[in-house]
Amino acid sequence: MRSMFLTVPALLILAANASAGLHGVKDVMTTLDGNGDRTLDSVGFVGSPTVMTPGTISHFNNGTLSYGNHSYGWTAAAPRDMDTSGNKYPGNPDRADHSSPYGGEANKTGTLQEVFGVNNLSHIIDGEDQDAWTIDLFMAPGEEVYDDHDASTVEFALFERGWNSKIGVRGIYDSGDGLAYTNAVIVDPEDETYAGWKLNTLEIGEEQKVAGVGISVDSFGSDAFQFLGFQLFAECDFNGPDIVAVRAQNNFVPAPGAMALMGLAGLGISRRRR
Repeated sequence: MRSMFLTVPALLILAANASAGLHGVKDVMTTLDGNGDRTLDSVGFVGSPTVMTPGTISHFNNGTLSYGNHSYGWTAAAPRDMDTSGNKYPGNPDRADHSSPYGGEANKTGTLQEVFGVNNLSHIIDGEDQDAWTIDLFMAPGEEVYDDHDASTVEFALFERGWNSKIGVRGIYDSGDGLAYTNAVIVDPEDETYAGWKLNTLEIGEEQKVAGVGISVDSFGSDAFQFLGFQLFAECDFNGPDIVAVRAQNNFVPAPGAMALMGLAGLGISRRRR
């Protein structure tokens, strides 16, 4: 079933920092298949000309989930809370009640790849209310996002289940001496707008609204020019954001010969300086 969800103009009241490059989602189109898996077809943003589609986004192909003394790579089996009986893991793969199971379902595990490496809005990362975690996500070799110095254009977008938590975002770039992170942008619930559907997952007992926001990388206030990826993070007072999906607009095409320069940290990406 293909559905188009429109945000309501009367509700598009954004926080003051929206002028700094935060744009609520609008005109969200998704498709829900017979397995309960929902794909993103397109999404626009309030006050922005940007429209993201599967053909214009970069694809994440590496990343790490970390909390406490634990760290799980892109394909590592991360333990999961799979019912409403308790919340043991600060950030863990979760899924819609009626959706495709994770490969490690029988062992109560899931992977970042199954959440962020596919177009499936029914697979999410569930965050707990008073816990901290980070997720570093890297785009595929040759895919980068650059700062176009236009706060009206969106280069990074995220969807969050619950519409009731803060989310921290940083850009990841090559400093010349290794990977580095920009200043953080903190997304508040009032920065987001309703994405048009609700989501109930194994770990909760009722469906909740999904909201979304687009971020211009100008918001990071860094001298970084090209971004290799993005970091999501939650602090203990962020009220446990549940990340449904993230998307990065691929607005950089490597120049001829650029691929020969690839090799940073095994990710195969180089940075062009201003």
